[in-house]
Amino acid sequence: MHRRQMVMVLISILWITTAFGLTLTPVWEITRPAEWAEIQYFGIHYDGSGDPLVVCRTDSGVFTVDHTGAQTMIWTFAEGDSTQFQSAVLSASGNYVAIITNRLEDEETWTWVGDIRVMDAEGALVWEVTGTAYRKIGLADVGPWSISTMPEYGEFDHVYHDYLIRDPSGAVSHEGIRPSHYNIAVSDDGTRFTYCTMDSVFELDSAGSILRVEPMQLPGLEGYNPEIDVSTPSHGFSVSYFSKGLPSPAGKIIFNDSTGAFGTPIDVAASWHADLDISDDGEHAVLGARGTLYCLTRATSSIEWSTTDPDGFQARSYRSVEISGDGSLVVGCASQGDSSSARLEIFDTAGTELYEESLPTIGVITAQMTPEGAYLVLRLEPPTWPDGDITLVLYEISL
Repeated sequence: MHRRQMVMVLISILWITTAFGLTLTPVWEITRPAEWAEIQYFGIHYDGSGDPLVVCRTDSGVFTVDHTGAQTMIWTFAEGDSTQFQSAVLSASGNYVAIITNRLEDEETWTWVGDIRVMDAEGALVWEVTGTAYRKIGLADVGPWSISTMPEYGEFDHVYHDYLIRDPSGAVSHEGIRPSHYNIAVSDDGTRFTYCTMDSVFELDSAGSILRVEPMQLPGLEGYNPEIDVSTPSHGFSVSYFSKGLPSPAGKIIFNDSTGAFGTPIDVAASWHADLDISDDGEHAVLGARGTLYCLTRATSSIEWSTTDPDGFQARSYRSVEISGDGSLVVGCASQGDSSSARLEIFDTAGTELYEESLPTIGVITAQMTPEGAYLVLRLEPPTWPDGDITLVLYEISL
């Protein structure tokens, strides 16, 4: 049972907002000055005491915000030059952070090496390797299990060569040779690992055994481009979004399971600027796109419900969507086409609107929610950003 006792800060300026039976209680609100750097990604999980902890990655480092609103910088990137730079990778909810340092070892042969430092959200070292050619990593929320790969320079300097699967101690459990692959990933629970080639997605277990091979271009989807896909924490179920592109706002959503079986494609009137999320049981997915928010079901490969802006396709874009682990809550963050105003919407599993709030001074909202739907953290970007300030707000959700 997660502890719900909150230490409230700034209580005099916080308020409780409610609509249609759902209540959002602000826990804290923090404004990040523009000069601190953009928040590129953030996650939320529970710390060792059962309180929510928000972890943020910026282009200057990684910081956390605890349940009292206290901020801690757990890593600041070292200033580099053209021969050295640092980057950070977060696991899905921010349980773990990897800091990758890349440095040019030999200018004549253009040889780069890297150091990988994996920490927990408190900044404590979990494992570290130095002087390695493996310099891109995916982290699980559990363990952390990880998969890393190395660049392959030549005709395509953005492809990768070989990969390593590491257990929670950092020990290599499997090394594979796969020239010219692209993205790598690990499931949230650390049980499955993937890499992509030009035409296929390969899924492995921790010993490196291939569990399935999935085609990048599915039969019957000629002319559609793969845009985005998400999966359950174990990769047991996935949902993918394919877009036909402009000028026609046409797209398709497809569910598939761990055996590689695909459901019937679901037609959606959507195109680019989409966001996608799936419930932990894999039975429901939510797609936010230009003009429409969709909730879809795997069982019947159909649209459960949708909401469309009366002004049509160009009116607003759902740039960030979230669905709770059981599919009972859907969060949609909508922005107007000119990014001059935004709106937060929350629905139940049947599509009944539980909450709506217009934010005329906000340009873009990005959301992350705890799996059981108890806490919601929002990143609020003003229309004038990067000239304005970015705000983070943590809410407790109650029905």
